[in-house]
Amino acid sequence: IASTCGLCHESASCPVFGTSSQEFPSQILVNEYVDNWGIASHFEDFAAFGDTIATISLGNPVYMTLEQPKEPNNQCGEILRDTKVLLERRSLLILSGEARNAYRHGITRHTNVWTPDQGLLKREGGYRRVSLTIRHLLSGRRQAGQ
Repeated sequence: IASTCGLCHESASCPVFGTSSQEFPSQILVNEYVDNWGIASHFEDFAAFGDTIATISLGNPVYMTLEQPKEPNNQCGEILRDTKVLLERRSLLILSGEARNAYRHGITRHTNVWTPDQGLLKREGGYRRVSLTIRHLLSGRRQAGQ
């Protein structure tokens, strides 16, 4: 049975990281967030990582903030647009194209997370989320074991 992913409009498979082994993921970063810990809004290093970043969220849900700064760097304080995306447990977020190159992403230290199935969830004692960030380390960058 052929399927269409809705993004690439191709039948059967829709490779997230491309079709060449040169683009396949070569790094998985594991982050644990407890209580209301977060991570500052940032771009993944353009010179270090490929065009696609994928994140799998495990454990409790959280909001990720996406913000488009006037200048595509981590220091620019002038934000043109921003939004929040609910990362539910067992969800996959793919950042590529404009989402990867024009928007910083981060997890703020907010305390409340509202979800359609759980209602209000407090990010305090016992709250835990693990993220798996999957990306391609560009050639010339230090690989594990080097």
